[in-house]
Amino acid sequence: MNGFGQYQLGKVSRAVTAGALLFGLAGCQGMTGSEAMSVASGLFPGKMPISLSVAPIKVSAQCMSLDVGKELWSASRETGTVESALDRVNTAARITEIGDLIVRTLPISGGSDWPRRVKGSVPFIEEVKVRQLLQKDPVYASGAMGGTSALKLKQMYLQTMLFNLYPEIHATRKVGVAAPSEAAVTALATKVLGPGYSPAFTKVFYRFLQYNPAFEPKAELFAGQLDGKATEVYPSLLDGVLSLAENHQEIKQFQESVVQAEEKKAKELRDILDLTQRIQKLETSEFGHPTTANEAVQASDKDMNAKEVDDLKGQLAVQEEEFKTTVKAYKEELEKLGLEMAKIKTQAMAFNPEQRALAANIQTAVDAVQGVMCQSEVLTAIAGYHLKEALPKWKDEVRTIAGRGGPVANERIRRVAVNLTTLPSNVSVLMMEIGELDQETKIADDLFTSRMAVDTN
Repeated sequence: MNGFGQYQLGKVSRAVTAGALLFGLAGCQGMTGSEAMSVASGLFPGKMPISLSVAPIKVSAQCMSLDVGKELWSASRETGTVESALDRVNTAARITEIGDLIVRTLPISGGSDWPRRVKGSVPFIEEVKVRQLLQKDPVYASGAMGGTSALKLKQMYLQTMLFNLYPEIHATRKVGVAAPSEAAVTALATKVLGPGYSPAFTKVFYRFLQYNPAFEPKAELFAGQLDGKATEVYPSLLDGVLSLAENHQEIKQFQESVVQAEEKKAKELRDILDLTQRIQKLETSEFGHPTTANEAVQASDKDMNAKEVDDLKGQLAVQEEEFKTTVKAYKEELEKLGLEMAKIKTQAMAFNPEQRALAANIQTAVDAVQGVMCQSEVLTAIAGYHLKEALPKWKDEVRTIAGRGGPVANERIRRVAVNLTTLPSNVSVLMMEIGELDQETKIADDLFTSRMAVDTN
C-alpha cells in the first residue's frame, strides 16, 4: 500500500525492508534512487518523459501541472523524513480513491458543474479554508512539513467539494459489505437527498456502501441545469456514456463481467485490509499510551508481538499474490469492455445540446482523473525517494520529534512507529489501483471527439 523479510530482525531492519520493497516494486532492486524513481513515476508507458532540475524525478509532459510543479519544487528543498513520506503515500491513496469514485460512482449530467471544478485549480477562498483545516493535522500544526503540499491542498479541496463526510487521511481504509441491505441504501439516500429521491440513484448509494462506506456524497452532485433547465442525471460516468452510445446493449454485457470481477477483487481487498489492520492493532497495542515524548520514543522501539506480526505478514504475502492474479483478471475484463466501447469513436449519431454538454462533461471528468493519477504517481515517487534516505535513520527522526516536544509529538511518533510495518502492503496495493484507474480512464477517454466536432446547431 511479497515478502517483507524477517520481522525478528527488529524495527530498524523492518523499516529498511519496507523501503527496499517500495523500490523493488517494478524490479527496482539495486537501482540508484534516481533510477528507481524513474520506474516508480513511469507507471503509465507511452508518454515522453521530461527531466526536471528541481528533483531527481522524471515526469511525463502530460503529467505536468502547476500543482505538480509546486510539489516537485517543494520536495526538492525538503530534508526527506519518514513522517512526510507516509503523509504523501496517504495523500496519494486518498487522491486515487477519489479518482476511482469519479470514474465509477459519482452521478453526472450535461448540467453538472463538478467535473469542471474537479479539473480546475483550487479557488483562493477554498484554499484558505483548506489551509485552516490542514492546521488541525499534527504534522502540519507542528510545522514539520515546512511549506504546505500543493497536492495535499488539492486532495483536501476535492473531498470537501464532493463529499459531506469523508475519512481523516490517516484513518484506516474501509471497504463496505459485499451486498448492502435495502434498508441501509434507503437510509443513506434519504439522508443525502431526502425522501422521494429518484430510484435511479439507488445504484449510486449501493456502490458507496459497497466500496466507499466512509464517504457521503453531497446532494448537489445529483442535480444539474443547462440554460436554466434541469438535465437528466445519470448514476455514473459509464451510465452517461451508455446513454450516448449506439451499442449500449453490447457494452452492458461486457460491463456485467467487469462487475463480477470487481466484486471478487473487492473481497480480496477486504481480506488484505483485515490483515493489515490486525497488524496495526498489534503495533498500536505495543505502542501503548505514553504520557511523554521520551516514553513515546521508548514505545516506538518495542518488539513484543514479533511472532504474531510475522505470522500475519506471511498470510498477507500470500493474500497479495492472490490479489495480483485477481487484479490481472479484472484488467482483462476491462480490456474486453474497452474494445467494445472504442466502437463509440466511429459512431455518427448527432448530439442534441444536452447530449453534447454531457459528452463534454464526461471528457472533462476523464481529463481530471488522468490528472489525479499523475498527482498520485508524483506523490508516491517523492515518498520513495525520501524514504530511501530517511528509513535507515527513522529512530533518529523520532528522537528529533521528541526533542522538539509540543502537544502533538506523541501522535507524530505513534504514526511513524505504527505505520512502518504495513507500508509495503499499502504501497503495493496503491500502485495496482493506480494501474487499474489508468486503464479505466483510457477506456473512457476521447470517445466523442468526432461527434463533438459536428455542428448540430
